[in-house]
Amino acid sequence: MGQGGANMVAALVGGMGGCAMIGQSVINVTSGGRKRLSTFIAGAFLLFLLTMLGPIVGQIPMPALVAVMIMVSIGTFSWNSIPNLRRHPPTSSAVML
Repeated sequence: MGQGGANMVAALVGGMGGCAMIGQSVINVTSGGRKRLSTFIAGAFLLFLLTMLGPIVGQIPMPALVAVMIMVSIGTFSWNSIPNLRRHPPTSSAVML
């Protein structure tokens, strides 16, 4: 409920809602992470990047981060859902598109 509320507030003030942890979790599992330690390591590394290397990370050009985000989207997309669009209800297919 907190995530949904935050996304709605972000939309009201011109922001873009989302949840970075979904992509991180999918990448973690597809990379072989199965235990809680893998999630902890990913979060701890992100915290380290933001707190200790924040100024250096801030130098990364935005187009490079966008390219990484697009590659994560391509890697986590369920490509076999495209042929199934005709079998799903039209409302569900419209939301996916």
